[in-house]
Amino acid sequence: MIAYFVMELGLEEDIPTYSGGLGVLAGDTLYSFADLGIPAVCITLLYKKGYTLQRLTPHGMQLDFDALWDYKKKLTRLDVSIEVPFGDKKQKVACWEYTIRSKEDIKVFFLDADVEGNDPEIRRLNDKLYFDDGIYRLRQEILLGIGGYRLLKALGYNIHVYHMNESHSAFLVVELLRELKSLEKVREKCVFTTHTPVPAGHDRFPVDMVRQELKEYDFMDWEAEAEDGHINLSKLALRYSGKTNAVSYKHLFVSMGIFPECSVKEGWCDMEYVTNGVYHKRWVHDEIRELFDLYLPGWDENPVLLSKAHEIPS
Repeated sequence: MIAYFVMELGLEEDIPTYSGGLGVLAGDTLYSFADLGIPAVCITLLYKKGYTLQRLTPHGMQLDFDALWDYKKKLTRLDVSIEVPFGDKKQKVACWEYTIRSKEDIKVFFLDADVEGNDPEIRRLNDKLYFDDGIYRLRQEILLGIGGYRLLKALGYNIHVYHMNESHSAFLVVELLRELKSLEKVREKCVFTTHTPVPAGHDRFPVDMVRQELKEYDFMDWEAEAEDGHINLSKLALRYSGKTNAVSYKHLFVSMGIFPECSVKEGWCDMEYVTNGVYHKRWVHDEIRELFDLYLPGWDENPVLLSKAHEIPS
């Protein structure tokens, strides 16, 4: 069983919990898992105000609005509650479920800390995606990584592989380390995919801020994990993952430049690449689908047949 952790997720156009490529790719991956019969479960966060809606004024000025949506019509709340530590307090976390149905039903769990009784600043964590890069973002990522791990335990899942997409969920490794007591045992269970060479994909937080929020994990030597007084979550994910990959051949070499520990000359990290793909059924217009059904029967189950699309008469 694979546990697929991702900060943003594009399941449907009407579920605005994604920003761009990472979320769309994650959605396509999960739909592919379902069709291929790969046992997996996904952990993400619920964003009740979505990402953003953009409008242009008559004068060409861009305005941003909250992407409000009726999540209660799209998702089902589960009768389960966990606790996640933030500083000196434990806060309650609820969960909402979405199911992708195919050969393998893929459960997607949206974590929700907007629970009565929680501190106001914790309840705000489920407002918006990518709203802040300070303490708000740090707490969101604690919610994703630690909350996701605890939810899977509460639901009784036996996870063989924890797949971290970008560094946002890297704090799940501290929960694994507490349970397994060994770096090598954690590495046997973790996979890390780095998706982007831009700073937004590699979160850094002051070590004092991390220590303050994760007081419960006093066994962690945060100073040893830090660089220049900051915890780089991508470096944390790299260190605790047995397998690491970039998302294209070119991106592999770019990533080796960002992470010298993964380079051929310097590294202990054996980074590979897996080229991004798409779930083809989500990217075909209905009228084009009719053409494919007529001239390329079976294309939806065997997309290699699409290589013959140029043979369809005009």
